[in-house]
Amino acid sequence: MIALRIGAAAQVSGECGDLDASGAVGATDALLLLKKAVGQNLDVLCPPCAASISGASNIVTETCGDLDGSGSIGATDALLLLKKAVGQPVTLACPTCSSTTTTTLAVPETCGNGVVEPGEQCEREQGCADDEYCGAACSCESTGASSPTSQELIAAALERGEIDYPTSLLYRVWALFQDARLAEEYDGAGAAREDGDLFRELANMRGFLPAEIEAEVAPYLVRPDDPTSIFSQPPVALLSLGAATQSATAQVGCANDAYGGPDWRYFETENFVVWSCGGGINGSDPDGPKRLVVGAIAEDVYGRMTPKLGTLKPDENLNSPQPIGRTDIYILTLNQCRERDGSCKKISGGALAAHIPAPPCGRAAGGPLTISGYLIVPSEQVPASSPGPDTSSDFRGTLIHEIFHRFQGTINAEARGYVCTPTGDSKRVGMTWLTESGATWAEFAFAPKDSPDFRSDWFEFFQTRRQPYSEGLQVVVGQNQNPGGNQNPSYASFIYHTFLQQEVTGDPQFLFDFWTGSTSARTPRQLDERLNAAMPFTDHFRDFAVRNVNRVGKGVSPLYTSLDSAIQPGLPPRSLVFTSKLEGAAKNDWAAWIGPLSAWHDSFKIAPEVRWVRFDITPELGHEHARIDVLANVGGTWQRRKITGPIFEFCRDDPADDISELYFIVSNHAFTSPTLTVTGNYQTETKLACPKGWSGYIHLTSKLTRSSHEDFGGGSWTSVERTQREEHTWTVASTSDFFGAEQLNTGWVAQRDVHEEDRDSSSTCGESYATEDGHGNGIDTTEFVASPNGDGTFTLTPYKFAAGAFDVETDYSSYPCDGPVSVSTGTETFYELFGLLSGVQDLVVLTPDADDATEFHGSATIVHEETDLPGGKEINDISVDWSLKRRP
Repeated sequence: MIALRIGAAAQVSGECGDLDASGAVGATDALLLLKKAVGQNLDVLCPPCAASISGASNIVTETCGDLDGSGSIGATDALLLLKKAVGQPVTLACPTCSSTTTTTLAVPETCGNGVVEPGEQCEREQGCADDEYCGAACSCESTGASSPTSQELIAAALERGEIDYPTSLLYRVWALFQDARLAEEYDGAGAAREDGDLFRELANMRGFLPAEIEAEVAPYLVRPDDPTSIFSQPPVALLSLGAATQSATAQVGCANDAYGGPDWRYFETENFVVWSCGGGINGSDPDGPKRLVVGAIAEDVYGRMTPKLGTLKPDENLNSPQPIGRTDIYILTLNQCRERDGSCKKISGGALAAHIPAPPCGRAAGGPLTISGYLIVPSEQVPASSPGPDTSSDFRGTLIHEIFHRFQGTINAEARGYVCTPTGDSKRVGMTWLTESGATWAEFAFAPKDSPDFRSDWFEFFQTRRQPYSEGLQVVVGQNQNPGGNQNPSYASFIYHTFLQQEVTGDPQFLFDFWTGSTSARTPRQLDERLNAAMPFTDHFRDFAVRNVNRVGKGVSPLYTSLDSAIQPGLPPRSLVFTSKLEGAAKNDWAAWIGPLSAWHDSFKIAPEVRWVRFDITPELGHEHARIDVLANVGGTWQRRKITGPIFEFCRDDPADDISELYFIVSNHAFTSPTLTVTGNYQTETKLACPKGWSGYIHLTSKLTRSSHEDFGGGSWTSVERTQREEHTWTVASTSDFFGAEQLNTGWVAQRDVHEEDRDSSSTCGESYATEDGHGNGIDTTEFVASPNGDGTFTLTPYKFAAGAFDVETDYSSYPCDGPVSVSTGTETFYELFGLLSGVQDLVVLTPDADDATEFHGSATIVHEETDLPGGKEINDISVDWSLKRRP
């Protein structure tokens, strides 16, 4: 059994800074900390908490030894400790104890092996309830999720069949706008501040809902200054909280002016009209100053956004002052309480802020459907004055978020599931993770100092509370409660936008260009295809999975915090709560659940007696869209290993591979279907001596890019953008004798992805679009024979009579400027390309590396062709690289 300390941070019972547990602070402690600061692989110990159980082991944490409170360990911490050791009066920022008593749990040695055994409550995803996770002691712990929001309780009732879909829409309207009529059973933690999909769903269902529900939702779905709006009705006086036996309806309406109508007042800016209600005939104007503040902040935000995203689609409110077309922003006061048990109980939850789509809606010149809209913001959240450019402001972050939604509707509402004419199809989903993840990231992109807690909370959710582990970037309906009570976990996927911004050296322009260039997409899938074409998931998602390890000094570079300080370092994925040990000569299976655009992280320590280790995902996880990455500790230095193929093996007798611990990361870059989940086991095998035989891989890549633009004059032109990529990988799984030679038994995986956009414009009817999106993959086994030539070289020959094959399914869509939309699907078979390898002389005759006769590395270009096209070029490349090792 091993002892594991869990619980709150600790107030030392020994002397603060005694890191070698000697009982006193001395120069040896400072030297120990300096070694830790410069990256040496050792542990420093914080003395145990005074409240802990006697005899408990000391606390070892990632930042134990952070004595200056900077968040990481550096040379300054060692200097502080040295000053303390020689008697100087310095203050050390040691851990402190909370009121929670720290306890010590007995942890079975087998904890983390994926099998629930005696003495364990759980293992990884097995054994715990939905609101719990399996902790490091193989015991169930709370996820820390808040109580369900009103929207989540409504969704659960719909799923159980207790209410129907139209009723759920009504209840979601009541929850979002804090209507006093919402039943107590849906109170929960209160409403989420945003329910963007509600308006998209209602846009598709209006006119098809039952008449009584249409009548109930209508006053909330017109502009607040519309005479029929709930916010333009004479208000009922706000009652004091706790008032018994009286109506609980609080003030939501607008007092009448001298003419008997609602007293809506406005403040005009160049691009916005900001509305709020006055005090009626008594002449008061309680929110008047707030209109000026909101107008100033909105203009500041718009000034930051329009150079990057263009101009907004006009907001055609005929009640607005001239000129018509500016965006309306309504400052609203919602109901404050509901009648509960004869008293007025305060309504909890997020303050409502939303972009509400509104006409005009339509398609121009063959482009996508676009839509206008207006904004509503809560009066209680408006600050007393407009923040300066270097001041953090949650309200400015909120306006950026909602105005970004306004730009999304202006650029392309169709790809996000909006319709202009309701269809009544309740199964029309059309949601995309890019809607909310993009708007959450935009808050940082346009005002990096705003709303840091909002991003910090969502990153914590992404890393530690996303359930199950298989929930990838694209998931838009979560099973857990989220920060702020939002049902949509795609807010947390903002971190992928942060990652992409880091990939392009911190410049957000790439993501602005993605949105402004997305007009050819018509569905959420096509929006994903555009992102994949610009920054392929095949190449980049694995890097994202590695970055999410997010631990200082573990080979992760850069950390998110180097771009956004709100993204806290040292917060790894929840699965890294486990560290398993590989020891002896054994084979073990390890379970993993990896959804599309998701990843699995495991941590291993390797016993000294183990000399050879092999990780193999081919039995169940070896799909062509699964990738392996390793962060390895070699002699105290952490380094990344980017693995080609489904097998990672190493011999510790080689100094460069003397790995004592590692993070094993399997990522799934599939994005075209939620069914492409990788589940099952991967296998580790350990031996006490390194075996003989071959290991390594051969990797072939075929890439084609085509870009052209031909202008015929008079507004007529045609353009083509095509990206095509095909990969084949042969990974050595074992070696066997072959009549005096050696047979390399390999696993073959292949993948092909195609994306093409064709655009045409005619002077008579505008633009037409056509898209092609194809994806396919295959898996098989292949044998090669390595024949020795007597001089250290080997002749490598494929030994296979029939090539492997796989099908590529391609979707074709056509959006003509003057005709109906056409959608079709086709399937084509592609074959294993091992025949191309025979033309690569350096691969046919393997020559050992100059400094190691057991290593065979190389690369070659098989094809490189460039063809000039009108206004562009086609480039066709086929290349091969290999890394093989033969242990005699």
